[in-house]
Amino acid sequence: MYDTAAIAERKFALDRLRPLPVPTVLPLVEWFETELALSDAALEGSAWPRETVLRVMADAVPTPGDDPAATLWLSNYRDAVRWLATLASDDAVPLSEETVIALHRLLYRRVAGSGGHYRDVAATARPTISLTAPAGAYTPPSPDRLPSLMTVLGRWLASVEPFPEAALDAHYRLARLQPFAVGNLIIGRMVMNLVLGRGGYPPIVIPIDHRAAYLEALEIAIVEGNRSAFRAFMLQLLEESLDRCLDAAEQGMAGEER
Repeated sequence: MYDTAAIAERKFALDRLRPLPVPTVLPLVEWFETELALSDAALEGSAWPRETVLRVMADAVPTPGDDPAATLWLSNYRDAVRWLATLASDDAVPLSEETVIALHRLLYRRVAGSGGHYRDVAATARPTISLTAPAGAYTPPSPDRLPSLMTVLGRWLASVEPFPEAALDAHYRLARLQPFAVGNLIIGRMVMNLVLGRGGYPPIVIPIDHRAAYLEALEIAIVEGNRSAFRAFMLQLLEESLDRCLDAAEQGMAGEER
C-alpha cells in the first residue's frame, strides 16, 4: 500500500508557496509539456526526437527534417494540452462526457477519421498493449453499450472532487471502457491530469523507461480488478512531480534572496 501522507505533505507545502512567481512557473510548464509529450508519444508507440518535440511545443516552424506525421500529431497534442490547462483553471466549466469527446476530437484532428467518435466495432480483448494477460481475459463493453456507459462516466466527472484518487479512477474507467477505436490510454492519462490540475496538483509524467511497469499495473487493475499496484505506481510518480515543483519553488526563492 502506498502511504498518501507524503503527497498530502508536499501538496500542503506547495500551496503555502503559492502563487509561484512567473520566472518559476514558466520553466516548470515548459518541462511538464515537453516531458508529457515525449512520454505520451512513446507510450503510444512513437519515439520522436526531443528536438522535434521542443520545436512543436514551442510553436516554432518545423524544419525540413521533421517527420510530418510527428509534427501533425504533436501540434494536436500541444493544442490539447493547452486546452486542458485552460479547463483546469476554470472551475466554472463542469467536466462532462463532452469534455472527453472534444479532447479526443482535438487530439486526433486530421490524424484519425474516428476522432471524437465512439468505436462502432468490438474492441481488442487486451486493455493495454502489454502481453502479461492472456487474450480474452477481459472483454470491453460492446459498441451499443458505450453511449449509456459514457453518459454515466460524464455525470461522475461532473460531480467528482479533484483529488488524486479520483484522477486515477478517471484513467482506470476510461481504459476499462475503451470507448474509442484509438487513443484510449492517452485520453485516460489526459483526463487524469485534468482532474489533478483542478485540484492544484501537477501532472503525472510516466517516464519512458517505466512504460512496461505502467502497462502491467494498469492491465492487472483492469483484468483482475486489483488496483493497488496501479495506484501505488501512479501516486509515486505524482509525488515526484510535487517534488519537482517544490524544488523549483525553493530555487526561485533562493534566487530572489541573492
